[in-house]
Amino acid sequence: MSTILEHVSFPGGTLSVEERSAMEPALFQLQQGNRFKEVRFWGKIRGIERDYYICQGTVNEDGKVAPFDCDRATFKSTDCIVWTPLLPVDSAMAAKCAEFNGYFSGDLSKIYGAAPDGEATEDGAAVADDVVTEEKRLAAFVQAVDANCALVPTGAYTLDARHRVVRSNNYAGVDQACGASSFVHMRKPTQSDKLRVFEQKGLTQGTDFLDSICDDEPEGCWSSQFDAASSSLQLRHNLYAGYVAFASVSPHNCFGSCYFGDGIVNNDLAFQLPGKC
Repeated sequence: MSTILEHVSFPGGTLSVEERSAMEPALFQLQQGNRFKEVRFWGKIRGIERDYYICQGTVNEDGKVAPFDCDRATFKSTDCIVWTPLLPVDSAMAAKCAEFNGYFSGDLSKIYGAAPDGEATEDGAAVADDVVTEEKRLAAFVQAVDANCALVPTGAYTLDARHRVVRSNNYAGVDQACGASSFVHMRKPTQSDKLRVFEQKGLTQGTDFLDSICDDEPEGCWSSQFDAASSSLQLRHNLYAGYVAFASVSPHNCFGSCYFGDGIVNNDLAFQLPGKC
């Protein structure tokens, strides 16, 4: 966590000294308590009353890497001390949550929209499964950022002889001249050529199995810049403003990503001047 916060300047802010002090032991406790080999700080979503801090378990105790050979485990907190699981939502609920694009309140129990019967839900009453709550909306937003934004440098991960996704020992940083093409999506591949490599059986190994970002829509959703002070290449997502990925220039192999923002999707991006990957 400290690495990315030292390398990257986020448009949506960063963690205070007090927040960092609380976050370090929290990451360790989540790792030990849930038997992960790796738990990373995902980001901070600003709310009106309280902010949300998000962490994710990305490598389980067997060394399996999410989201390929195991599922991501997401945790939420409003104080960096008490952490609880943030359960995923299905595609139908995610679509409902996407209809609401305002500020988060900081109250996980807040209900968005009218109750199914047209009446307000009474305090203490059970909330129907198809009702959009802030907790579900928070989960849907994290899932959307993971699906659309989660990046790693090209070549940072490889398929091993068991056809499992692992960190590549040969990765040695990015070439700043390559720009955005230096990054790929950290998700199960959907592009046909990448999916073919990913699903190929046998002992075939390779690094070219992750989706390229160069055809991401809308056009201009990514912007890149080179930061001379930290000698790193940085990518920012303009639709999910607040997400930043970085990778150190060769021969250094440090990389990471994080989100600092208000949880509002810039749906007007398509009407703004696009850039090209």
